[in-house]
Amino acid sequence: MVDETQLRALEEIDFTWVDSDTKLNECVESWLQEPYIILDTEFERSTTFYAKPGLIQIAASGLTYLIDPLSLTSLKPLAAVLESDEVVIVLHSMSEDIDLLSYACDCHISNVFDTQIANAFLGNGSSVGYQRLVEAELDIALDKGETRSDWLKRPLSSKQLQYAAADVYYLETIYKNLLERLIKSPWQSAVEEDCARQVESIESAVADPQNAYLKLRGAWDLPLTKQALLQKLVCWRDEMAVGKNLPKSWVFGDASLIEMARTRPTAQNSLFSLPKVKPKSVKRFGLDAIALISNEQEVVPEGFTPIAKPIKGKELEFYKKIKSLVAKQAATANIDPALIAGRKQMEAWVIHYWRDQNPDLPDLINGWRSDLIGQPLTELAATVL
Repeated sequence: MVDETQLRALEEIDFTWVDSDTKLNECVESWLQEPYIILDTEFERSTTFYAKPGLIQIAASGLTYLIDPLSLTSLKPLAAVLESDEVVIVLHSMSEDIDLLSYACDCHISNVFDTQIANAFLGNGSSVGYQRLVEAELDIALDKGETRSDWLKRPLSSKQLQYAAADVYYLETIYKNLLERLIKSPWQSAVEEDCARQVESIESAVADPQNAYLKLRGAWDLPLTKQALLQKLVCWRDEMAVGKNLPKSWVFGDASLIEMARTRPTAQNSLFSLPKVKPKSVKRFGLDAIALISNEQEVVPEGFTPIAKPIKGKELEFYKKIKSLVAKQAATANIDPALIAGRKQMEAWVIHYWRDQNPDLPDLINGWRSDLIGQPLTELAATVL
């Protein structure tokens, strides 16, 4: 809780409107002198692969800025701040913001502090949204009525502008509060580690198209030759989506690609019967898909990685033991078990130890996780190796 006199009412938030390249460059020079900036974005992504930025919000030293991307030549000048080792980039639930800004500013964003992650390490639950966090920390109930509004229209309404300003204005106070408590806790370095890890995960998802097919877990039962074809189809689909800046599903959805790999269709018209397929997709991309399928031989490349089959039976029993161990260690550390590992990570550990018979610690188990769970997990794994 903070002294309410330190915070103005929502409708009274003052902000600087940044709508020219000159003004943005001036602001960037100022922000480079700050120890941190609070950052958020508003965007639209329903018809494109890359998000269309509608507004960029920044707060620093008690001042709030709203950047209008539609009035600027480019957002790339922001890269100087986003890549600075001297300026902490404070976000809440970073994934979509990192994704948007990395592309729009053509940069690698470093030195990130995610208040959602920090809040979780302080024992307040994982995945707490911004509205809930503001209410818990500041006893202020925010109006989220503009969440789904059109951020590409101009002019923006006063309600939209105040909503956007609030997303960074209040987060500045919250960041200071969380950081103060973190410094007194044993978790500051863990927060820094997990923030850096999440940035790396977001960026690697884009940089590793050859392994994107592994996420289509529903195709685990396909023969390996058909999984190899699916890998090609997913890479092709993703390249088309990126190149034409369209949602992946507007090319072909995952279910359609799996069925293509399963049946190897030879005619464009047969694609209209695919599950959840869009007729426009068949007309626009069908011939290319058929050509790819026709040109692919039914072979499994050397070193091909199959899609992991679901864990069951004794593997499932081992998963439950891992889950119990994670919960026990989390309770000892007074943190949410999800911070140590989620379901997908624990399933990967089952595959690592049981299916692959690998005695080494999995890649995720390093840093603070290794200190907390490395030894007991190794001891548990020894029972199945």
